[in-house]
Amino acid sequence: MHFLKKISSHLLKSTSLDNKRFLFDKITMSSRIVGIVGGRGVGKTTLLLQLMKTRLGKNDRGLYLSLDDSYFASHSLLDTAQKSVQGGITHLFIDELHKYPDGLNDIQVIEREMPDLSVVFAASSLGDHDSIFYELSRIADLHFLPGLSFREYLAFRHQHYFPIIPFNELVEYNRIPGDKVLNRIRPLQYFDDYLRLGYYPAGYEGEMDSVVWIKELLARILEGDFTAVHHIDYESILKIKRILMILAENGPLKPNIEKLADQVGTTRDSLLKFLKYMHKAGLIGWLTGGQEDINYVNKPDRLCLNHPNLIRALYGDNAESSNIYESFLLNQLRVSHQVNLTIEGDFLIDQEYVFELPWSNAKRKRKSEGSILKYEISPGAEKRDTNKLPLWMIGFLY
Repeated sequence: MHFLKKISSHLLKSTSLDNKRFLFDKITMSSRIVGIVGGRGVGKTTLLLQLMKTRLGKNDRGLYLSLDDSYFASHSLLDTAQKSVQGGITHLFIDELHKYPDGLNDIQVIEREMPDLSVVFAASSLGDHDSIFYELSRIADLHFLPGLSFREYLAFRHQHYFPIIPFNELVEYNRIPGDKVLNRIRPLQYFDDYLRLGYYPAGYEGEMDSVVWIKELLARILEGDFTAVHHIDYESILKIKRILMILAENGPLKPNIEKLADQVGTTRDSLLKFLKYMHKAGLIGWLTGGQEDINYVNKPDRLCLNHPNLIRALYGDNAESSNIYESFLLNQLRVSHQVNLTIEGDFLIDQEYVFELPWSNAKRKRKSEGSILKYEISPGAEKRDTNKLPLWMIGFLY
């Protein structure tokens, strides 16, 4: 325990408060259990340590624990939590929860049996424990942390600071929300760099450094997280890599599941299982039609890689612009909004707004009802024109 405290103290001292993610101000820690869930590499560890550094004042009552530390190969989380309480610790900041067997169950036990201890945890994936996650959501304040938005990228990399543009302002005809940005910078000067290397907050320099970093990140996700959480073998990992390459080259894809399974060399059920794992890990975007949200029992109606940096890292400059744009659009919108496919356009947002994509050749049925508002997305536009939204502006939603 003494050594764990020394590690925690060292990490805390070396944590910078210069750049904070959008969730930093949203997490009040008024709940005893706070959870941060997001893909690997998006900054969960830094956020945990920033919260610990700023929310507890100067008292030494917080302890950072990473559950992939070798210490937990022979010590239990519950035993460590009990010893922490005995040592005067009031807050545990627990990282890599998904790497620890029965971690979600243990959090429930702590909440129920250790009333003097609060927990803030981070996990890259909650695995297949959907029922436990539901139970935990009833007692915990849960947050999803994506990678950097375009707005955050401008702040982190270029020190251009702008407020979030709420979605309702974005789609109102009588507002031009992008003016607060255009009055200071030309966003298109930065946008392509963001699409290439701006999603992750890692401090790499240049495009090739980002490609190497992302490939190493993928290896850690597939060969580390997937093995630990889903217990899959290396042959399955190779099949998942084939799926990633197919989506990098051919996405966005309206998948024929049987045909895709044949391409990958697996069964239909195994393919759907792999897609579920990839979606939960933040590697792919998964869309359905109609009013329902994602249902892993049914096949997806549309698939793409989760964000453009993955496409660029896997397929380079040969990647189709439509693949990159649609991946960006879905990634940014899905953080706070429900997105479905629709025959009236391309994307149906919150069952109310239709976004039409100029690079899509889909045949549409025009709907005469006034309840659906239509917007065209303009990938190369600097300014808004009537009901056309510049693509970059979608990157200011969080």
